[in-house]
Amino acid sequence: MKLAIVIPSAQYVEQAGARIRYQRMAVALEARGVAMTLIPIDSLPKLAAGFADLLLLSKCQDARGVAATHAARAAGIDVGVDLFDDYFSQSTDSRFAKQRAWLRAVADAATFALCSTRGMEAIAHRYMPGKPVHILNDPAILPDADALATALAAKAEQVVSTRRLPILWFGMGDNPNFPVGLHDLAVFGRELAAFSEAGYTVDLTILTNMRALVPETLAALRQLPMGFTIDVWSEERERQALAASFISFLPVNAQNFSIAKSPNRALSALTGGTQVLSAGYPLYAGLDPFLYRDARLILADLEDGKLRNGAASVAALMEKVTSVASPDGEADMLCRFFADVRSRPASPADSAAGASAILHGHQSSGAVHKFAQGQALLSFGSPFTPGGTAFDAHWGFFGEAKTPALRLSKTMVARLPASLARLAVPAPASLGKGPPMVLPEAASSTGLSLTAIQPLLTRSAFDRVMLYPRVMEQTKSLYRDLFGPLTFTESELDAVLQAASLPEASPQGTNPRVA
Repeated sequence: MKLAIVIPSAQYVEQAGARIRYQRMAVALEARGVAMTLIPIDSLPKLAAGFADLLLLSKCQDARGVAATHAARAAGIDVGVDLFDDYFSQSTDSRFAKQRAWLRAVADAATFALCSTRGMEAIAHRYMPGKPVHILNDPAILPDADALATALAAKAEQVVSTRRLPILWFGMGDNPNFPVGLHDLAVFGRELAAFSEAGYTVDLTILTNMRALVPETLAALRQLPMGFTIDVWSEERERQALAASFISFLPVNAQNFSIAKSPNRALSALTGGTQVLSAGYPLYAGLDPFLYRDARLILADLEDGKLRNGAASVAALMEKVTSVASPDGEADMLCRFFADVRSRPASPADSAAGASAILHGHQSSGAVHKFAQGQALLSFGSPFTPGGTAFDAHWGFFGEAKTPALRLSKTMVARLPASLARLAVPAPASLGKGPPMVLPEAASSTGLSLTAIQPLLTRSAFDRVMLYPRVMEQTKSLYRDLFGPLTFTESELDAVLQAASLPEASPQGTNPRVA
């Protein structure tokens, strides 16, 4: 079985999503006859039968992902989406209209979903009712049990003898949309004061990403009840820091984004040889026998020689990790799930009518246009799209004078009815760059005058919002009248237009617009 995992970029293979979730399972999948390949979306070849048995989208949340889904389904390839972070349940938050629209659009054609938590499973079922969803636990690396027991015992002895307590916080320190990471450390850091009050010298190490180290965050961290050192995270530095630390401090706030996270950080901390102190939302409740919610309990157990993650509990920890995060166990369950997906009959949504086309909005992406060309999809501009790109067709405004025109490539002229094709003429130089041919306005009448709406489109963002739904629908109608049945994927990065033009009553809204 061939599994192609489509990722946003080549650099993504170094991030936790690919490094932990996929690469740790590669050997186990190969042993079970599954050949897994990670492919950056811009390197995806033209999808055709035989390319893969299953295609999985991983964080490709733009029009390229939607188009790839339709192209793969047309080639008879089952398509799934792996849902990591919760950008989909905040139905009243306009910032995430793009993500909600993307998931609606993908869900229409996709045949399955993967996720890592029950919370994300519930979200997947909301957007993909009746389609199979599998919880794939993030695989953990099992250490040598004897070596782990020895290290845990040695750390406890050193802490008692020196009265120095090394604590580690590690992970992604920020998110562009939510207060997480170092924000949680600053808010819950007062929990660590119990160690100083008990007479221990606390040495706090922070491992995080460089982007998170902004003045506001550093100022908040200065309020912590102890000094700290900060280093930029890497996989090797994490391994070294876990080996040197006695406690991993993992606070979690209770917003939707945070409570849908995988418990992989707690598993890494436990198997890396530290105690785990978790504050805030009980994200790691499934590991409760091995971690702490109260700093004072750690001190009491340290004095009694009965730490929850200690030499005496290593065997139970190994059994727990094996049951919830074994690469072999997860591979077994995933292979059974894939077999079930492939045995299901094709759904009606698998066969969309007409050729596939990407319709660009006010803010789109050159990468989306290039992707469309690579997949032999049509790429059309709308009146909101700036001129200058050689789309297959562009109904919009061109040149310094912003002249309204319908411009076509020579290939698209050849697809016109003969009576219209005869009317096509080379575009005058005054229109600037774009498709080389132009049709007269009378040949492309839609009942919507570009000349009349031009002042509104350029006057204010409010006017664009009011016009956007109708103009985009008229644009689709025009292209369908000219070229026959077409299945559109809209590409729009303007969050305001997304929020204003999307139906939000149901996750299964129609006519999704995606970035």
